[in-house]
Amino acid sequence: MAVNRKPTTVAASGLTKDEDVKEYVCLLTPVRETFLDDATDEENRIVEEHFRYLEDLLAKGRLILAGRCLDGPPGIVVFEAESADAAEGIMNNDPAVKAGIFRAEVHPYRVALLRSG
Repeated sequence: MAVNRKPTTVAASGLTKDEDVKEYVCLLTPVRETFLDDATDEENRIVEEHFRYLEDLLAKGRLILAGRCLDGPPGIVVFEAESADAAEGIMNNDPAVKAGIFRAEVHPYRVALLRSG
């Protein structure tokens, strides 16, 4: 499952060049609506790989935050990348996206406020 890029989001934000954007947000949604209720053992194993992949991004200093809504999809991943293509590459390498379990939608993003500590 490839990342779905929304190119209009860059234009809508007033940013026109990849180098203007270093942060990205990815919305992750299961491709199957019933996934949270009926995930197979293999899908759960791949989701564990997905979690380890995000832990690795955190250890490398790429990941800003990741989590999921408690009342259902989506999950979000906020991370840094050199370009939109690099951001897509990061999410295309996520095991759950590669396996077609999650659909990834990447948008340029800028953290405006962040609690310290």
